[in-house]
Formats: sequence, C-alpha cells, structure tokens
Amino acid sequence: MGLGDRISMTPGELAFSLKLNVGVVKQAAGVRSSYSKLSGKGLCNALERLAEELEFDRLGWDLSELNDFQGDWVSALKFLYSTPVAFPASLPPSQGKQIRDLILKESPKRLLEIGCFIGISSHWIASALEDLGDGVLDSVDTFWSKYPNRYHFSFLEDSYGHALNALNISGLSHRINYHLNDSVAFSKRLSVLERFDFMFIDGDHTFPGMARDFISYYPHLKPGGIILLHDTNPAHCGWDGPRRFIDLVLKENPQVAVEEIETEPNYGMALIRKLDDSDLKISFRNRLILSFSMIGYEGRKAVTQNRVSQLFLNKFVKTMISYSY
Repeated sequence: MGLGDRISMTPGELAFSLKLNVGVVKQAAGVRSSYSKLSGKGLCNALERLAEELEFDRLGWDLSELNDFQGDWVSALKFLYSTPVAFPASLPPSQGKQIRDLILKESPKRLLEIGCFIGISSHWIASALEDLGDGVLDSVDTFWSKYPNRYHFSFLEDSYGHALNALNISGLSHRINYHLNDSVAFSKRLSVLERFDFMFIDGDHTFPGMARDFISYYPHLKPGGIILLHDTNPAHCGWDGPRRFIDLVLKENPQVAVEEIETEPNYGMALIRKLDDSDLKISFRNRLILSFSMIGYEGRKAVTQNRVSQLFLNKFVKTMISYSY
C-alpha cells in the first residue's frame, strides 16, 4: 500500500494546504464538491494535473553553488535536491555553503543536528568534516512521510530510506549517523557528560518546540561551542519560534553571544556561542512565558476563564521546575 492510499484529503483541505483556489483544485480532481474525499490514484492524479497546470515542475533550487565542488557528496546533494519535496522546504544551496564554510572555520569534532528533513543539511556539514579529515555528525529526525503542503508539492513516503540512499551515494557514512527519533526523546538518551562542539537546530519551528530543543541540548554544548539556529526571519520563512526564543531568552543573556547571519533567500540564521559552562539562566517572567506556551491552548484558556483544575496546576508546576535552570 502506497502513501497515496493511506492519505485522503478533500479538495478544500488540499487547496488550503497548498494555498490555492479551491476551484482550481476541484477542476484538477474532476469533482464538483469541495468535500469529496480524494485518495489513492485519484489524489495522485489530481496532484499531477496541478503540477502541470501550475508549472511546479519548473521550480527548484539554483544548484550553481555546487559547481565549485567535486566528489561523491556533490552527487548525493544533486540527488537530494532533485527530489520534488526538496523545494522549497529544504536548506537552500547558498545557505548550505554558508554552513559548510562555518564548519571549516570552526573545525568542530562532535556535531549534532536536530531536524535534517531528507539529509541535505547533513551532507553540507559532513562535506566540510571530510575536508577537515575529522569529525562526526549525529543527525536526529523523525523522518515522517512527506505529503503536500505549502512547503512542498509532492509525496515522499520513506524519507529515512531516501536519506540513507543519498548516504550510500556520498560515501560519508563514517561522518553521518542518522537517528530516527524525536529530538527530546533522543536528548534523554545522552549521558550527562556527552558534549558537542557544534549544534544545528532546524527541527520544530514553533516557539515551544524551539524552546524545548534549545533547553534540552544546551547543557550538552561545550563552552565556546556553537548552536546555529535556522529560519530566524519570520517575514520570509513563515515561522516565528526561533526569533521569539532569541529575543526572549538569548539576546540580552550574558552567558551567550548572538550573531545574526543574513542569508539568501533571507530565511535568516543566528549563531549562538556559549561563553561559560553554567546552566542557562532564564528570568522568572520568561520562564512563565515559556511554561504557558508549553502547556497548550486548553491550559491557557482555563486560566483565562478562572477554571484552573488541580491537574492543570500540577502540569504547570512540573513545567516550571523542568525549565527553571
């Protein structure tokens, strides 16, 4: 059974996810109702017609940044960038080169990546490690099946297998270790003494998701080490989690140095350098903001309506304790 057989969407849902007019989707699907269920071959056929009509097949990343390089890792990146889901959801080649240059400059030995999508960023990082002749990247991702949304226009059922195929092409299995896992669950597997020189956080871009990842892994960053955050410009990338966390927790924090990096496209990156080995200090006010964001909408609504249950209070207290560094 393929991915198209397991997913069903109405023309209305498909139009919303792709930011298209529902009439265009209904015409491509050959149905009259916005509520007709599309699945299997019918859904795939509708997507193919939409791709042809809207010329989605002509879209893709400019790969001229790869012209300066040679090797199997370049072939692997071309393979990954040719995957339909790679545009525009994956790391742009120009930003991959920026990260590669940063790795070459910093020469980290132990590296961690949170969120690799299909492995493009992993290969940019590992290519630099190969040039340096040392270093290993642990890359953590849930590798969920990809389905059409506003960030890409196609299916990819086995994204983990796809990443492994690229790894076979590049020959960089001695530089990249993929971990099929949730980022917070993986952090709990690390021993207290495990430390990294460099981290690239590009996973859950919501504010609570970004906060959980940063706070979970910050104790595992060596003093002087770097956490690189991606998608820090909400106006261009569409996510506000990294920006909110930087402004709320990091910008005025003397424990870290924050350097904003301009990118093209201007999704934005931020380099966070850890200046000492103390626990990350977060003010009481900001801990409250973080805690409420992680409790969820229902909890916040209960507070607003003055109907705070004992269960909610317990959850609030546990969350406060977890993030009181």
